Amino acid sequence: MSGKKKQKTKKRATLGRSLIFRKGNITDFEEYYGLYKIFEKEYKKISICEIFFKFSKRQIKDEFCDKLKNYFVVAEFNGKITGYIEGIFYDKYKRGYIADLFVLKKFRNLSIATKMKNIFLKEVQKRKYKQADLDVNVKNPAVNLYKKWGFKIAKYRMVKKLR
Repeated sequence: MSGKKKQKTKKRATLGRSLIFRKGNITDFEEYYGLYKIFEKEYKKISICEIFFKFSKRQIKDEFCDKLKNYFVVAEFNGKITGYIEGIFYDKYKRGYIADLFVLKKFRNLSIATKMKNIFLKEVQKRKYKQADLDVNVKNPAVNLYKKWGFKIAKYRMVKKLR
């Protein structure tokens, strides 16, 4: 086993003892907001179009409260939120939608996103839905992860900047 793989395996073992997955709640907002700001910076680097709007903290909190009404699970390591997944259930269409999935950079490649996805898909299956889907920016490195999970490209969304 290579040194890098040994490190990752050791880190996973350490995480396993202190990593929990739980439903998010309103008291998580400040930590979520910090993660959101990190996500925003990272996403701006890969975004094809500048669709990021400057939302106020109040607007983000309102959106966060809406997420809690849908499906919102956090990954927590030693009492700190390291990632989250937001899902939406579309009863009419019998499908679950991964609206948002984020893991802090130093916790990536440790199967945290995979575990959150699995928790969400179990809920989708419990509801006897027929499919789960997500949208992803073409420049997002997570595209390869989603393909590994079995997601397929179903459509292309094209964007044209206007002045």
